[in-house]
Amino acid sequence: MLAEMTNFLHQTCCVSSIDICFGFLSRKSYLTAAEINLMIPSHIKHLAISIKDLNEIKGILERLQYLSSANFYFDYTPSWKEITKWLDIKRKGSSYQADAFSVCIWLGKNTTQSKVMKIDNKRVKLANEYQQ
Repeated sequence: MLAEMTNFLHQTCCVSSIDICFGFLSRKSYLTAAEINLMIPSHIKHLAISIKDLNEIKGILERLQYLSSANFYFDYTPSWKEITKWLDIKRKGSSYQADAFSVCIWLGKNTTQSKVMKIDNKRVKLANEYQQ
């Protein structure tokens, strides 16, 4: 079923928002971060999803570069210090609102997007690891 849903989502180029939660009362995720990253198309702008671990937020936000907002739900109360520091570095201008079982993030500028430069009439795309 996961493969079918993944194929379906990747064929929907006009979809800009996805909400994948497993019931209102249960915020427990049954998907890993790797499965979420495979399933969600990169053009998505708004995402609501249940996650297993706070560290999964980083991986999802790094891959989905066009996100402007994301709601993450979980079944525990995490420590926000690490994720807020990461947002300040990687997504400048971001803001968030958190409670014991969710966080809503409004994303600022993505500082890890690729840049294109022209050198002697040739275009060169710089990969993320070479940017400063």
